[in-house]
Amino acid sequence: MNPLGRLKPKLNFGSSILLYSSLLLCALVLPFLAGFYPIVRFPEEQIDIDVYPDHVWVKGIYVYRNPFPFPVIQGLVTPLPVNSDHPEPFYV
Repeated sequence: MNPLGRLKPKLNFGSSILLYSSLLLCALVLPFLAGFYPIVRFPEEQIDIDVYPDHVWVKGIYVYRNPFPFPVIQGLVTPLPVNSDHPEPFYV
C-alpha cells in the first residue's frame, strides 16, 4: 500500500458538481471581465459635429444602461486615425 495514497483527494458527486459549476461560471463571466463583450448596454447616443475651416469639433453624449443590480464599470474607447494626413487631436 502506498503511504501517500491516503492523502490523495477523492472527488465525490457533490464536490465535482461544485467544481464544474465554478468552471462554467468562470467561462461565462470571463469574456465580460476581459472586455470581449460589453457588460452594460448602450441604448442611445447624441453626436454633434461642427465643421470649421481649420478644425472639426465633435461632441458626443452616450447613455449607458446597467442591466445588473450591482454597480459595474465600462469604459468607452474611440479609435482615432493618427498619421501624416490626420494629426493627433488637441483634446479628447
